[in-house]
Amino acid sequence: MQSKHIVAVIVAGLLTTPVVEAQESPWEGSWLNTASSLESNVYEMLTISAVDDSGFTYSFECRDIPYGPNAVWSAEARATFRGPSGAEDPVSGQTFSLTVDLDDRHSRVITTSLERAYACTASGEGSSDEFVLQRSVYRAGFDCDQATTSIENAICWDELIAFGDRSMTMAYRELMGAFSDEDRQLLRVSQRTWLRERNRSCALGDAVDNLCLARLYADRLATLRKLQDPGLGGEPRFDASYALGLLARGADLRQDAAFRLALYPLEMDNSGATKWQADATGLLFEQTYTDTHIVGPSDVDFRYTDMLFVGSEGTVWTAGHTEPLLPLEYLEEHNPHQVWIAAGRDPFVIRSEHGFQSADAPTAVDDVPDLVRAWLHQHPITEAMRFSP
Repeated sequence: MQSKHIVAVIVAGLLTTPVVEAQESPWEGSWLNTASSLESNVYEMLTISAVDDSGFTYSFECRDIPYGPNAVWSAEARATFRGPSGAEDPVSGQTFSLTVDLDDRHSRVITTSLERAYACTASGEGSSDEFVLQRSVYRAGFDCDQATTSIENAICWDELIAFGDRSMTMAYRELMGAFSDEDRQLLRVSQRTWLRERNRSCALGDAVDNLCLARLYADRLATLRKLQDPGLGGEPRFDASYALGLLARGADLRQDAAFRLALYPLEMDNSGATKWQADATGLLFEQTYTDTHIVGPSDVDFRYTDMLFVGSEGTVWTAGHTEPLLPLEYLEEHNPHQVWIAAGRDPFVIRSEHGFQSADAPTAVDDVPDLVRAWLHQHPITEAMRFSP
């Protein structure tokens, strides 16, 4: 209760001295630039540490998602408190203003005054001067401060899965509010059954299988959405009828939480070109985009292609194809390890929910769906992708 009281007093502007104990400080932690998002390829972070009665140590960081070689950092600097909700770096003149939502202790915003020396933009719109507490970005459908199990902690520390959990909770509450007493009881039982299955299937001792979590959340979200909108299909799972139903409504599949979780952990960039095709067995969605990364002293363009096939019976296949757009003789000048570290992922990977995982195209496997087999034929593994001196 003490920390809640401290936050409330700070917002009310009644505290005349800064918070002394670092663990109770509303300033300390990692803060995410509000222009960063799942759809962008860049995170900008503000890290605040060593909070005492005079001020705090801070630094800025701009990095790829996932963490890549193009990251840039500012040197650590020191800011001095200027009242209960403000601070200033006397050397650079950078100021920090803290706002805390009394109704939600997770919701905190720090506003900065100066642009950083590096260029860190998100979604092509430039970097914001506002940073939110990282915990509020990774907020799940439950209070992450009360997380006790390995499953709960894994959800809270994965942005996409936490987003899926929050979306599922909201859909569940909406249905509970709209259903009759009898239907509410059935929904409550099914939700509890699903939670037990999640906790049983995705726990690997003390570790957690995040791919398992993502797949189960995709299924549950699709199931709840179908209860809200029967036109999305009748089977309680993520399947082709769900994806086709969204497309028939003019929806962008990349904006759907269940679809994004089914694609986990492939990267998605909403600026990329997309296309889809379907037959009696299912739907295949493809997204292609290019991005430039530094390899040694050179800029190298990479073409990224993500594929998701969802069958009519719920079978899911995903594949990621990453090709450096350079002649082989140019690649020979670089360490292949550096090339693929810069790319941020392996040249090729394909997965199915049955456990099939390979760095080679499974063209000889009998149970590969026809649409997937055709896609693999159109996206061969090139010599540049196999390059190893």
